Amino acid sequence: MTLQEFLGLPHQFRWGGVAGDDCTTFCGTWLLESVGVDPAEACRGTYSTAEGAHDILARAGGLVAFAAAALEPLGFARTDDPQDGDVSVVLAPSGMDGVIEICVVRFGPLWALPAPSGVIAKKLDHVAAWRAPDRGTNEFPSPHVAAALWADPGVVQSAVAACHGQFFGLRLSVRSLPYFRSYST
Repeated sequence: MTLQEFLGLPHQFRWGGVAGDDCTTFCGTWLLESVGVDPAEACRGTYSTAEGAHDILARAGGLVAFAAAALEPLGFARTDDPQDGDVSVVLAPSGMDGVIEICVVRFGPLWALPAPSGVIAKKLDHVAAWRAPDRGTNEFPSPHVAAALWADPGVVQSAVAACHGQFFGLRLSVRSLPYFRSYST
């Protein structure tokens, strides 16, 4: 599935990633559709409110730490030059809360995110971004390598504990990686 096809689907905002997506599970759904792994899988359905999501993120050490713990053991690499389809943590205005960190997907010069009215795209400042493993080779770590990464307490223990000890994305049913089409106007 291309990014444009994914963003064109009817998306509904729902905390917890069941019958819809919040910002974090939206990125997980995109990665499942595009590269065959869902880093948010273990947390789907474990919360249903903003408070529940915030509790999980606080236990993980914040959104960047949570995302890094879910993505990096699967071979996703940090990047300072986000491209179409990369996932990121950005700073976004949020009413009375001021500016908050949220998860988004890069879409041309903008960032795509779920909103109550569907997917929107905005120009936002990114804090951290990740790119899938080599898009041309399907080289995700084997289950043994991924399990070894998960066994290192310094890598992901806080995120694992945050989601009740379940493992993120170790279901490595990798489909062929589509080339992400560039955004064009």
